[in-house]
Amino acid sequence: LNKIGLLWLYGNAIDWEQFQEGRKRYRLPLPSYPSQRESYWIEGNSATSNDGVQLENKNKKVEFADWFYIPCWKQAILPLGEKSKITGKHKWLVFLDEFMIGTVLADRLKSEGQEVVTVIPGLEFKKLETNAYRVNPGRTNDYQALFDDLRLAQWMPDKILHFWGVSEDVEETDNQHDGKEAGGLAGPGFQGVDNAQDRGFYSLLYIAKAIFKQNHAGAVEILVVTNNMQNVSEDCGIKPGKATVLGPVKVIPQEHPNIRCRSVDLILPRSSDWQKKKISDRLWAELSYRSQDTVVALGTNFRWVQTFEPIHLDEGREKSLPLREGGVYLITGGTGHIGLIIAEYLAVAFKAKLILTGRSAFPPRKEWDRHLAAHGREDRISGKIIKVKEMEEQGAQVLIFSADAVDREKMEQVVKQAEEFFG
Repeated sequence: LNKIGLLWLYGNAIDWEQFQEGRKRYRLPLPSYPSQRESYWIEGNSATSNDGVQLENKNKKVEFADWFYIPCWKQAILPLGEKSKITGKHKWLVFLDEFMIGTVLADRLKSEGQEVVTVIPGLEFKKLETNAYRVNPGRTNDYQALFDDLRLAQWMPDKILHFWGVSEDVEETDNQHDGKEAGGLAGPGFQGVDNAQDRGFYSLLYIAKAIFKQNHAGAVEILVVTNNMQNVSEDCGIKPGKATVLGPVKVIPQEHPNIRCRSVDLILPRSSDWQKKKISDRLWAELSYRSQDTVVALGTNFRWVQTFEPIHLDEGREKSLPLREGGVYLITGGTGHIGLIIAEYLAVAFKAKLILTGRSAFPPRKEWDRHLAAHGREDRISGKIIKVKEMEEQGAQVLIFSADAVDREKMEQVVKQAEEFFG
């Protein structure tokens, strides 16, 4: 039946009498509905007034060079709420940081009579006491267990303070990319990109999923606190691995209208305790202040708000690409769809010598014809083989390797073989 349906879909005439031959069929009456074929299309030109005069859209930017914007920071008035109280009673779920700023805020909330439950990072989920838990930051089931336990206690937060993006200031060097110690899976504290993702991006993602699975329709506000993430000034000591939290901060409210997210990045002082106390006061003021700003940066004496300003692209910039005829180019992910498009461009325009790497296995060149014969031209690998052959017909030379770009040893072998072949 599926095959006949496909034939009919592609325009083939079906002999239904022959199809039904020898079978008794009964007419089944279905309720009818009016098909009035009324068109509700808006007629006329929306840019024309009733008297036929062409209207000009004053907001339209005609010049292509004026279509672009860059993020920038504007200094904003500091909320005067360091000594104010939080209005109303709320249930606060606080993910505590090792820098103790979250602890200071949690204690202050308790002193104000607010209901507070705290969460610390650890290896596995555990309920430490009535209002304290431990969660593995990178394990989604731990967050589910946390919110399941909160639901059983008939306690669901309407305010979440997420301090796991706040870390001690660890000096980072350019050579911190070799091995797990530099990658952040080993060593104390909050170090490296992997840890930043578990405690930032994935943590927020798992929190949102856990709230959704509880069928919790009440309003929830998540304040995501980080430090040294935003490039507000040159002496901030930026930690770019934390910047991925901005994805969940902006997307979660679009997927779940009952959840509101805000990002507050702290420029933490490196010296005295009184400065840390001051930054805690600034953060408290931010909690007390009903701000509509989604992305904020706070220092001991300033508050910045992110905006976007239009920029006119300089047409005088060099338009020619820094590519040369017969040049040697290595494309990681080169056997993927986009990689092959770039490779094809280099092959046609520059007769390039190409090294394409990909994580998936790729048959050796001597087996290409056999693969095409066995699997046909519609096969995924066959399509890539055909593409490479077409490039070589255009004058390109192509080497293909199965190698993951993060595998240092494999990539060293790729470069060595490429140099032996191309010189």
